[in-house]
Amino acid sequence: MSGRRIAFLIVYAFACMILPVVLLLATINYIDSMQITSNLAAIFLGYLVYGLAQVFLIFPMVGSWAVAVEPRSKVRLPSEELRRRLLSPNDDKLPFVVMQAPKDPNRIIASWRITDEKWIEFFAARGLRMQYELRLKIIKDKGIVLAQDSFRRFEYTGGVGGRGIKFAFQLSFFKGISLFQYERGAQYGVIYKDGKLKIDYAYNYTFNIAEIKNPIVDLITGSGWEFRPAVSL
Repeated sequence: MSGRRIAFLIVYAFACMILPVVLLLATINYIDSMQITSNLAAIFLGYLVYGLAQVFLIFPMVGSWAVAVEPRSKVRLPSEELRRRLLSPNDDKLPFVVMQAPKDPNRIIASWRITDEKWIEFFAARGLRMQYELRLKIIKDKGIVLAQDSFRRFEYTGGVGGRGIKFAFQLSFFKGISLFQYERGAQYGVIYKDGKLKIDYAYNYTFNIAEIKNPIVDLITGSGWEFRPAVSL
């Protein structure tokens, strides 16, 4: 993420909050109270439209641009090669899996292996209660990979057939942009190395979303593509 972009986002957010106040004060100074009262509904509607546009349209686009991670390589690999690299880390040693969406080859999902019998006891012992998915969409003509964070809460169940999970959707589902600290160069944990994701040295998972996201960001930007979080795909 660029420091200048983040600074711009902060200034923009501050300006968006100050602008309505400035406009209101200007309105009070140049229009008498009778005119304000008679046009109160129109003024309120205008501020409402402005607020909704900022929250649901403009700010998400500016935020997505501000927290994007720019390519580290000047050579952009073909989308087919990028897709192959993203789908390469399906190793049983990794507690997350990367899959291609069944109906769209340009959509890819990375998530914890919470339904895998090999990992479910491991997850339960460490208190994991939230399924995290990193959903990616490859935009070929722009050299951008859009990314959306998705969370679902779940509970562990037990029985004769062993442990399992049950999703609880009530007030627990979230999609959007999660601001995160991205740091490269750490030679431990799950990293992108020698053309694929792999575990380097001994590593104890904490199940922070960065353990999935950081190596995938590294893979994407190292392939000459921009990683850009988005509210919707």
